[in-house]
Amino acid sequence: MNNESPQKLMDDADRYFSPITSTRVWIGVKVWLKDKKFWVGWAERAANGVGATIHTTMQWPPNHHPWDTDVNTIYQIPMALIYGPGIPIPPMANSGAFLHIDTDMIRQEIVECLM
Repeated sequence: MNNESPQKLMDDADRYFSPITSTRVWIGVKVWLKDKKFWVGWAERAANGVGATIHTTMQWPPNHHPWDTDVNTIYQIPMALIYGPGIPIPPMANSGAFLHIDTDMIRQEIVECLM
């Protein structure tokens, strides 16, 4: 939605990592329809166990990324972080040690859905 601020998105991410949740990883995508721009990032639980540590290479408004331009960024989230300490990573085809979040694939989906 165009009316959500970056701070609202960050506050929402923090809520996923409250003391009463078991969330390991959060992936966020924000689209600004009016400006034809978008943002992608991911978060993990903060070192103190509460709140989010957000990882992104993309900027917030007014310098957010136009959806008609490649981002050339792939976030690599460690599978061990996703599953948690001491939990074996299930053998899956092509999973490897990381979950890859390709921002350009997300960008392409946004363009296809909204055009």
